[in-house]
Amino acid sequence: MMQKKELALTEDKEHYIDIMRGLSILRVMLVHLGLSWFYPPYSQYIGIFLPVLFFVSGAVSYYSFTRARTTAEYLLKRVVLIIVPFYVFAAFVFFITAIIYPEKLPELSSLPSWLVVWPNFGRIFFPLNQIWYINSLIFIIFLSAPIFAISKSKKWVLWAVFLCSLGLSIANTFYPAYETITNIEFLKDLRWGHQFWQSLMFLSIFIYGGIHYRYFSNIHEKNYGFIAIAFLLLAVSIFIAFDFEFDLAEHSKTRSIYYILLSFFAIYTLLSLRRPILFILRKIPKAEALILYTNRYAYSVFLLHTLVLFSVEKTFKLENLSDQIGLALLRMLMVVVITLILAKPLGDLSRIIAHKIRGKTLTLIRN
Repeated sequence: MMQKKELALTEDKEHYIDIMRGLSILRVMLVHLGLSWFYPPYSQYIGIFLPVLFFVSGAVSYYSFTRARTTAEYLLKRVVLIIVPFYVFAAFVFFITAIIYPEKLPELSSLPSWLVVWPNFGRIFFPLNQIWYINSLIFIIFLSAPIFAISKSKKWVLWAVFLCSLGLSIANTFYPAYETITNIEFLKDLRWGHQFWQSLMFLSIFIYGGIHYRYFSNIHEKNYGFIAIAFLLLAVSIFIAFDFEFDLAEHSKTRSIYYILLSFFAIYTLLSLRRPILFILRKIPKAEALILYTNRYAYSVFLLHTLVLFSVEKTFKLENLSDQIGLALLRMLMVVVITLILAKPLGDLSRIIAHKIRGKTLTLIRN
């Protein structure tokens, strides 16, 4: 049996995980505000940093599992903290919809889709497509429970699942695995074919979050830079060998092996830059406070920013600003500030509700 002490994340590592998640949420918000289209196709490559969210979630989930008394307790702790902010946000959206867009109110028959965090996007008055990440993360956490449980006695299982997920992405280079899986009738009926595929792809990065902090987190940070370069060279080699398109859009759609390798390059680049990033943030404490604030209210920021963007565009007539950089930057600033302000009450309320649900349910489970 592995000792708890061996499995504990140090305070420094937890702090940098918080920094990475905060930076990642800010990146998501800025991408949806135009960061990825200002100089295409090169600016699209900011998308390779998205999997950092799955990486840090995997690390946190792995250590959450090691501290939990049972698998059910692990699932409860992780899922409740993720799903409750969405439910609180959904109630807020229903309220606004009833007042301003009553024709868009969901029918009773569609409420189960909201409960499983997969509503019909066409029935929502503003863009909310980013919740694919929350839906995917919840699914991956449920998948991770038996994987982590088995890995207690068979540590190789983590590696096996990681390699299988990676292998599926590689297989799609030679065989239309993506089309085969996404066209399964059952998944198509649920509007979940593409979602199921990319969940399987990101499973490798989620599991690797646990693997990294279990086996590689104590190696010298200079080595992370070499690992990042190795992943980049491997990605470039595959890009050349298979004559891939440079445009990242298609790679992002199928989460190709080229995209996955670039994602590991992005992850290890961030890990290798830990000391300089922390040094800069110590010199600019307000920047560090902003990133940690974004981390604390990550799910609230993630959910709110497209609603705020929609509202700002409609209220101030700031739509279609691709050729008006000044106004685009003004819109970006307004959305970021308003989102960060609104994230606190939504996040605090969600946390209170989540902790009450967790506390009462854990008491029932333990009794």
